[in-house]
Amino acid sequence: MKKTIILSAVIAFAISSNQADAQIYRVKAGLNLSNMVMKDNNETYSSDFKNKPGVHLGGTIQTPTEGVFSFEGGMFLSTRGFIYDERGEYMGVQTSVEETANLYYLDIPLTARANFDMGWGSFYANLGPYVGIGLAGNYKYEIEMFDEIIEDEEDIDWGSSKDDDLRRLDLGLFAGVGLEFKRTQVGVNYGLGLMNLAPVTDNGTTIQNKNIGISFGYRLLE
Repeated sequence: MKKTIILSAVIAFAISSNQADAQIYRVKAGLNLSNMVMKDNNETYSSDFKNKPGVHLGGTIQTPTEGVFSFEGGMFLSTRGFIYDERGEYMGVQTSVEETANLYYLDIPLTARANFDMGWGSFYANLGPYVGIGLAGNYKYEIEMFDEIIEDEEDIDWGSSKDDDLRRLDLGLFAGVGLEFKRTQVGVNYGLGLMNLAPVTDNGTTIQNKNIGISFGYRLLE
């Protein structure tokens, strides 16, 4: 795992090592609304999943060019997961089951960026791949039945064996748009995992991340 993190960090920032005097540094933080696609050949289990609110925190390095296009790499600590909430009646008794998947990732987007001067500020758009590395996580369960509440929690087992829950490495596509005024920035982005995170793919099992992010940024220097 350590080697993977170090290699990804080198890729993210070494690409923009040229023209260091022209680099633009930003810190960013914001809201995540994450979910997962989970299905096999028989059923799509995630059709009942709800978006899980979370956060992201990190920074970016932008290397401008003479035109509107530039390169932007970043590194973020980011939450992922989903919420499953089912309520119904069992033997004449109202019951509820809530499951929450809490996943914590190191995300490294590597994007092409286009900037358009609007006079009062600028409009920008990003598009490119991202690397996600699962750091930690857990499943939390809460079952309410017969006026009793049962709670449980299990840690995520990362790996590729049949006893594991999720593969650690995620690769996906990152796209975003936003506005920048002076040193402040606000943007909306979408990340779609293209990697099947299921350790065992029997019966066509597929698990993928997806996330909507709202970011607020501040330009430090350039």
